[in-house]
Amino acid sequence: MRSRRLAVLILPVGLLLASCNSSLGRHPPDCDNPTGSLVLSVQSVSGTAYAPCIIGLKTGWEYEHLEAQSGQSVFYLDSDRLEGGGPDPVENPFLKVSLLPSCDVSEAVEVESDEPGVPLFVDVQIVVEVPITIVPDSRSVPAIIYATRLQGELDGTVISDRTMVVSVDRTFRDTSQRISAAQLSGHAVVVVSARDAEDTTLTLLLPGSDNELGFKVNSSPNTPDVLDLGSVVDELEDVTAEASYTGSWYYPFENGCIIYDFDARGSGVTTIESDVRAALSLYDAEALRQVARDHGFNP
Repeated sequence: MRSRRLAVLILPVGLLLASCNSSLGRHPPDCDNPTGSLVLSVQSVSGTAYAPCIIGLKTGWEYEHLEAQSGQSVFYLDSDRLEGGGPDPVENPFLKVSLLPSCDVSEAVEVESDEPGVPLFVDVQIVVEVPITIVPDSRSVPAIIYATRLQGELDGTVISDRTMVVSVDRTFRDTSQRISAAQLSGHAVVVVSARDAEDTTLTLLLPGSDNELGFKVNSSPNTPDVLDLGSVVDELEDVTAEASYTGSWYYPFENGCIIYDFDARGSGVTTIESDVRAALSLYDAEALRQVARDHGFNP
């Protein structure tokens, strides 16, 4: 199991809960070399089976001190590639790690846990794609061929750390119905007709907007067979937010629950799940209590 057990406790453990301003909370709760932060975390939730601990932080990540009080403990992680909702990592961290007596997982979905013996429930929203639907006007064969060409040249383009995922709606519904369906799904919409295919033009409808933006797309100077879609990409980039990962992971267990609350934006989002699993784990709280008892304390 990944949860850590204590071999030798470096600190004298009185197990009397210190205030959140205690210097004990300044050092990371190390999974392999327990510090005062881990002691405070275990103290904060009576009878908890585990406390969150740090295996090792990814380059560019920083630990923000632990805040502990009766009934909960919290610490934060900041990063140079992942931003929260603002510049202050404590007020707007990309990750908040909490230990609480219990948690509500009714809105979350159970997934395979990285901590054997402890279930994991997740309720997250991941935005790493820019969905675009191309709607060929009517059933024009030239329009469909042109739409397929545009799809091939736009699909996979990366803007604001998000990847364009482009599809062509070839269904037989009216053009207006296909446009409405795509917009309701939050997609940007490219509309093309037989005339557009002839003139290499297109109409762009941005998500949440009724404005129609017309573009003339010429061939690239050095590659005549490739269309220069830079102006279309620039327009989309102006209205595309950064990639984001928001929501919560829940690890419920006997007498406690560890929660990871994410509000992450930026280039690190694509690997955030594996990075967090590599950085954090669960510490066997009973190991700390046993050492305290061995030293004559009554935790």
